[in-house]
Amino acid sequence: MVIKNTPENKRLVRKLRNIVNEEPGFRGRVDSTWNCGEDIRFEIASMGWDAPLIVSTCVHPEGRFEIKVRLYVRDALDAAGARNLTGLLQSVETMRTRIEAATLKAKPTLSDYYNEN
Repeated sequence: MVIKNTPENKRLVRKLRNIVNEEPGFRGRVDSTWNCGEDIRFEIASMGWDAPLIVSTCVHPEGRFEIKVRLYVRDALDAAGARNLTGLLQSVETMRTRIEAATLKAKPTLSDYYNEN
């Protein structure tokens, strides 16, 4: 998710990072220098070398938050792997619900980068 680098948006991404960091297996990443400092880039990273998920995020002009999850599992899952994956997917849903509520309330200013493309 890329939003304008404003004081209000900085407060929002700090809140979002805290939401993500509360979930096991994930860390929120914030880059306030993206696009020569004009924008803030927020990412959700899954932790560990064998992290089977790639999580991408997007926010729409009205503040609606969208999350996409790509699953990368190379081998068949055993019971422990299936339980781990289930827990990660539950964490994604928890994050999505909480982040969407925060972005709807904040209605962040979107990056001009996306308005041009």
